[in-house]
Amino acid sequence: MSANHEETNTVKSFSVHSDAVHEDTSVGKKVGQGVFGALNVVHGIGEAIRGLAIDIADFGNGSGKSISEEGKAEVKEGVKQMESSVHR
Repeated sequence: MSANHEETNTVKSFSVHSDAVHEDTSVGKKVGQGVFGALNVVHGIGEAIRGLAIDIADFGNGSGKSISEEGKAEVKEGVKQMESSVHR
């Protein structure tokens, strides 16, 4: 009976350990998503500035407008990613 008891404790220990590993993975996923969102925000800001600079260099003919708009959209998406990583 003692051997059976040890096996039961081992199974319980493994189960608890597996749950902890699974929880760490989801925390890591949240952190990763937050970092990815932050990188998208930074990149989007850069694209928005680049589009504005192109537009200014071309004397406002609108050639950089699409780049700037895509950058703004990327910033919004990055903010959503960061918010979802915090609120899960």
